[in-house]
Amino acid sequence: MRPALLAFAATVCLSACESPARIAAPDVRPRSAITSSAATGSVGSGVFIESSPLGKPGLKAWDTWTTKVGGRSAYVMWYADWSSNFQGFAVTSAYERASAPVITWEMKNRRGQITYADILSGKYNTYIDSWATDAKADGRPIVVRLGHEMNGDWYGWGGAQNGSSEQSPQQFIAMWRYVRGRFQSKNVTNVSWAWCVNHESVPNVSWNQPEKYYPGDAYVDWICADGYNWGTSQTWSSWRTFDEVFAPIYARLTALAPSKPFMIGEFASSELGGSKATWITAAASSMATSYPQLRAFIWFNVNKETDWRVESSASSLSAFRSAFVSDPLFAWK
Repeated sequence: MRPALLAFAATVCLSACESPARIAAPDVRPRSAITSSAATGSVGSGVFIESSPLGKPGLKAWDTWTTKVGGRSAYVMWYADWSSNFQGFAVTSAYERASAPVITWEMKNRRGQITYADILSGKYNTYIDSWATDAKADGRPIVVRLGHEMNGDWYGWGGAQNGSSEQSPQQFIAMWRYVRGRFQSKNVTNVSWAWCVNHESVPNVSWNQPEKYYPGDAYVDWICADGYNWGTSQTWSSWRTFDEVFAPIYARLTALAPSKPFMIGEFASSELGGSKATWITAAASSMATSYPQLRAFIWFNVNKETDWRVESSASSLSAFRSAFVSDPLFAWK
């Protein structure tokens, strides 16, 4: 998610259509009997809850949320920067709760941001190789979101902070291929790679369009986008429907990579400026009819810039339970 002071609102729309057959996504089934939603053809539910599954407070919060909504999410996401080694303990905690891990691998460490040039120079080879080796030894399927929202200007791994020019997306692609190549050289087969853009580009200029950053089908397993309805929670924001946020970027990414499964890497709605319950109900309905490549979503369940949580109100929670948890299209555990 972008910092609030740097965010801008998006406006776009999508009309409903008949639901076509859904494509198959990478099989992320672990060695146990857990079956991923991506493999079974439904849309896998997912959630981000702060510090889950990284420690006891986060796990307790996740368990409490699971009870509130009435289902265990098929995926759980967390953020890990490059100060952290492979967190096998968190993978274990996820699978113990029947959820597949989605790790947002942020290219920064305690010393600051990490640039494309830093990686391509080999400065982080030891770290990358160690992470790859440990992931392979763990053996359980993991989805990794590397360098997400690179078409925004709020992260050090974005194109705007790596030259801010036509060469920036090319360098991102080179970096992505370099990192994945090191995994491939070690025959790491249990990691799936999610290439995840922001739903709008900041700055919105020709060189910074999402398509410019695509590493190619051979290097990407999931296409992915993040987006939020900020409502009137910020001075710059206004109420936006789910389709106004996601329809244009979905159309662009699926045209770019029609054979790839689509993931919503982060999404949520504010309570301010409209009915969050209605927004949630409409979002689920749109997902069912107008996003045939959609295979997974991650709800950003944090009270941060605004209260993004499903349980921000009784009506919001009730709508989420009815629209997402009770609908068999969405896979829960």
